Amino acid sequence: MFLTQDAVENRFEKSLTAYFDYMFLVISACLIATFGLLSNSAAVIIGAMVIAPIMNPLRIAAYTAINSQFGLLRQCMLKILAAVFISIALSALLGTMVGLTEFGAEVMNRTHPTLLDLGVALVAGTISGYTAVNTTISDVIAGIAISVALMPPLCTIGLCLSQGMTTEALGASNLFLTNLVGIFMACMCVFVLLGFFKRGNIRKSFLWSGALIFILAIPLSMSLFSMLAKARVEKALKRILTHRTITFSRDVELLKTRMQWQSKPPVLTITAMVNKAITANELRLVEAFMAREMGYPVKIRLNMLVVKKLESTPPVQEPKSLQKPIPLGTTLSQDSKWSAGKPRNDN
Repeated sequence: MFLTQDAVENRFEKSLTAYFDYMFLVISACLIATFGLLSNSAAVIIGAMVIAPIMNPLRIAAYTAINSQFGLLRQCMLKILAAVFISIALSALLGTMVGLTEFGAEVMNRTHPTLLDLGVALVAGTISGYTAVNTTISDVIAGIAISVALMPPLCTIGLCLSQGMTTEALGASNLFLTNLVGIFMACMCVFVLLGFFKRGNIRKSFLWSGALIFILAIPLSMSLFSMLAKARVEKALKRILTHRTITFSRDVELLKTRMQWQSKPPVLTITAMVNKAITANELRLVEAFMAREMGYPVKIRLNMLVVKKLESTPPVQEPKSLQKPIPLGTTLSQDSKWSAGKPRNDN
C-alpha cells in the first residue's frame, strides 16, 4: 500500500532523528564497524550496519532534491556531512591507537571499488526509496541495505589514513562516494517513477546526479577491467606452472598462489607441497620460462613444504608348515619335519 505525497512528507519530517540521538548512533556504529574491521570480523561489521542511521537523511535528501525543499535538503546534507567527518576522525584515532601495520581482507576489499559496487548501491537505493513510500514492507530492510554500503567504507578511510596508506584511503573514498551517489540517484528514480514529485523540479537534480555517476563510472570501469585482466593472467600463470614447466609439474602440489601487482616486476608468491626441494637455479629457470610465455618478467617467491611419501609394505607370509597347528607332544627335527609321539630315526 502506497502513501500519499503529504503522508510521505509527514513521515520524513517525523523520522528525522534528533541531532544528539543521531550522533550517538553514528558514533556507536562507527566504533563497532572499526573494531570489526580491525579484527577482520564480518559478523561484527554487520552489527554496525544495522544501527547506522545515515540511510534516513540520505533518502530524505533524495526526496527533497526533486521537490525543491531546500531547507530540509540542507538539514539532511549537514547530518550526512557530520556523520562522515565524525566517522573518519574516530576510526583514524582508533587506528592510530591500535597501530596495526597490516589490515585484513575486510579492510583491503573496500579499497578497490569497481562497477559491481555501483550496482550494489543502485539496488540498495531502490529498496530504500520503495520502502519509504510503501507501508507493507518493513523499513528495516532499507536500513540494513544502505548501511552496508556507507559506514564500513567511512571507517576504512580513517584506518588507512591512520597508517599513511593514502592510495588505499582514496580507493575507500571512491567507494563511499560511489555508494552515496548511487543510492541518492536510485532513490530519486523510485520517487519519480511512483509519482512522488512536483513536476518541473527534477531535471536539474537528475542532471547533477547523472554527471557525478558518469564521472565516477570511469575509474570504476577501469578498476573492473583491470580486476578481470588480472584474474585471467593469474589463471594463465597457474596453468603454465602446473602443465608446462618441468620443475612444477614434477610431484608438486600448489596449495596457494598470490600475485602482488604493485611490485615491479610483479611478484608471484607460491605455497607448494613437494617431495623434493626445488633449488634456486630451478626457480630462475621457471622465471625465465614464464617471462617468455607471458611477455613480461615475473618474480617468484616459493614457500616449500617438503614431504616424504611413506606407504605400508604387504605383510610377510609365514611358511605353510607354521600355518598349521602343531600337535601337543611333538618334536621338531633339524630339517623342520616333525614326528608324533617319538623321536625320528635318521639311520
